[in-house]
Amino acid sequence: MKKLIPIVVILLSLSSCIEINEEIHINKDKSGSLSYRLESSQLGFIFSNLSNLIDIKIEDQLKEKAQELAILLKQKEGISHVEFNLDQRTLDYELRCNFSDTKKLNAALYEIFGYKKTLFSPSYLKASSHSTKKINFAPMLKNYLEDEGIEIPSEYLSDVIYFKSTIYVPKKIKKASGSQVNIISEENMVYQKFRITDVIENQVNVGIKVKY
Repeated sequence: MKKLIPIVVILLSLSSCIEINEEIHINKDKSGSLSYRLESSQLGFIFSNLSNLIDIKIEDQLKEKAQELAILLKQKEGISHVEFNLDQRTLDYELRCNFSDTKKLNAALYEIFGYKKTLFSPSYLKASSHSTKKINFAPMLKNYLEDEGIEIPSEYLSDVIYFKSTIYVPKKIKKASGSQVNIISEENMVYQKFRITDVIENQVNVGIKVKY
């Protein structure tokens, strides 16, 4: 059976005024939450038009894969409050979950995408009492697309599709490093934003390190 296509891969194939939001919240006890949201007021219209060009409606495929991912997450130790939300009017999507600690989150993500995590495997997210680090997953995403033979035609990508990553931490931020990282001190938050084409082509570093 073919591996489950991650929801993020499907989201990357869409077009027109779309923003893909990765949002991470870290609590004082190093637990937290993770969510991926696709936001576009034009998404329903886009899906309707694309569905006339292919045999399977894209919106049905996206919903099915996202729900499969939510079901798998619910089965993983240390993962809770898994939700998949769909706005029927705009077709905006959100997949979110809570995690007891980042080790459990990393293990769950590796299992879901069919990989075995070892001591030398990179962690998607690490959190300590004074810092949080998110890996630059752009090279892994590019390799995954190539390994799975998933092609995203360039005509489906445009300069108005963006990927935004936001991290909230439990204390005042002392320093943050990473490409195009912005600090919002009053919210204990950092964020970065890139064209999605640059993320797919591994032309930017989507990793972030925050000290607090």
